[in-house]
Amino acid sequence: MLCGGMGNIPSDGKMKAQFLPRQETITVFTAARMIGVSMQTIRRWSEEGRIPAFKIVGRWYIDRKGFLEFLERCRDAYRMDV
Repeated sequence: MLCGGMGNIPSDGKMKAQFLPRQETITVFTAARMIGVSMQTIRRWSEEGRIPAFKIVGRWYIDRKGFLEFLERCRDAYRMDV
């Protein structure tokens, strides 16, 4: 699994829809631009439970704090590999 597991994500990889204030979520587009991957990659990682996200009416919403923690784990894993 890429950059470790998500502690708060259920074993089936699906977050329960939470109604977070808009400033606490980011879009798939924003997440993809932040790290230089495609929107499809962000959606796939969301479906796999690699990043904390939930889907409402066909649209993914990514938990901002959880995504930043994911990036830190990736950074730390990269440093160990180098």
